[in-house]
Amino acid sequence: MEQQIQDHQAEIQAELENQENIHQIYEEYIDAHESTLHTHDEDIKNNILLIKMIRTLKTDFMNDFEASSRYILTPRFHFQNLSSL
Repeated sequence: MEQQIQDHQAEIQAELENQENIHQIYEEYIDAHESTLHTHDEDIKNNILLIKMIRTLKTDFMNDFEASSRYILTPRFHFQNLSSL
């Protein structure tokens, strides 16, 4: 009878340790997943910033291009304003 009680207690102890291990594994998984989500959010923010930078550069380029298209290179290699022609 004493042996059965000890076996039963050992079984309960093993199950408790198993539950603790499972709980720890889940906590580690959740921590890893949260950091992945954080990294994913940071990637999204960085991509948005990159898109904004590209749009700004494109706008600047187009403005510069429009400004430069008002000038032509004459045979004497001088820039001349087209609006004065």
